[in-house]
Amino acid sequence: MANIDDFFRKNGVVPKSLTQISDEHIRVHKIKDPKEYYREFSKTGFDDFIDCVNYYPNRLLFVKMLEALEGVNDVFEPCCGSGLLGSYLNLNMGDNSHFSYNGIDSSEYAIEKAKERAVLNALNPDLFCQEDVFDYETRHELIVGRHVVNNRYAGVNRPMVEKLCTLSDHMFFIQTNYGNMSDDQCVDMYRDEFAKYDFEVESLIQKVKVPSTMSFSFVIEVTKQ
Repeated sequence: MANIDDFFRKNGVVPKSLTQISDEHIRVHKIKDPKEYYREFSKTGFDDFIDCVNYYPNRLLFVKMLEALEGVNDVFEPCCGSGLLGSYLNLNMGDNSHFSYNGIDSSEYAIEKAKERAVLNALNPDLFCQEDVFDYETRHELIVGRHVVNNRYAGVNRPMVEKLCTLSDHMFFIQTNYGNMSDDQCVDMYRDEFAKYDFEVESLIQKVKVPSTMSFSFVIEVTKQ
């Protein structure tokens, strides 16, 4: 089993604070267009920085996500980004010859990083490929993701929720509340949105604080009723 601290260290993820944010990352954060934002998010290394800021909560959340894979053989990760979560899960599922993982992202920069990370961790780079989830049709046993149903401005990405509900009956997501609502309100927001498609939401971890911010991260389990 890949120790989470050793894995982060090997992949260049170290504790950082938002006080260390660069002018370039501040510029990226102000981009309003979603496609341009996520392109620059990966291209400028903002994704790597955010992983470092979230070092401590991710130690707990990644392990929780790994527990979700017990008994599961078919995993899909939409919006996989630089492949940090996907690489960790695959490293720990290596003894399961039946385990299948597919990570996709529409960003060519994110997928380039994901493939490089796979090679760094002695994994097959073909685990990750560039594809838009809204063009994706294959159903899977389980969907996992980080912030994939978040929307920077609206709170929840409603088109993404609707799409993912057509691809699996079981999902686990790492989500973040950036402090503009209470813990319960944030979870209820996801619960109400998924309920439109007959899915139930359960919050498995709450109040994992990110240092120097007002945010908290948690894991939600989404299951077809």
